[in-house]
Amino acid sequence: MDLEAAPSHREIMRHLRRCKLHVKGIYSHSMYLDLLPIRASKGDALRYCALKWGLPVYRFLVAGASGNDESMLAGNTMAIVVGNHSSEVEKLKGRPQIYFAKGHHAWGILEGLDHYRFFESSTLTKPEFPEMLTAS
Repeated sequence: MDLEAAPSHREIMRHLRRCKLHVKGIYSHSMYLDLLPIRASKGDALRYCALKWGLPVYRFLVAGASGNDESMLAGNTMAIVVGNHSSEVEKLKGRPQIYFAKGHHAWGILEGLDHYRFFESSTLTKPEFPEMLTAS
């Protein structure tokens, strides 16, 4: 999308609702508009898998870089935002369960794995972030 030429996000969503399309719009990389079913997101999919297979969601490690990753990054997981992230995820800085890596792409993921000591046995226990356990 050309954000200067396109209608605003609010206008687009209003039009889609008038057309009876039950979708949500998520900007990513300051140029894409993802349209998803209203009840679908990466975070929802992750929680579904955790529930279905009886896995503790706090043991999941996720990585992302843009607005369409926000629902997954902001959950109760160990999250990595890679160094080449887009501006939409800046608002997640400061959350204890989200690590902002300096490395770009896979280097950022490797840095995050090291940060969380992901392959050490101590990560098998619940994280030390009490507020993380109550977040959605």
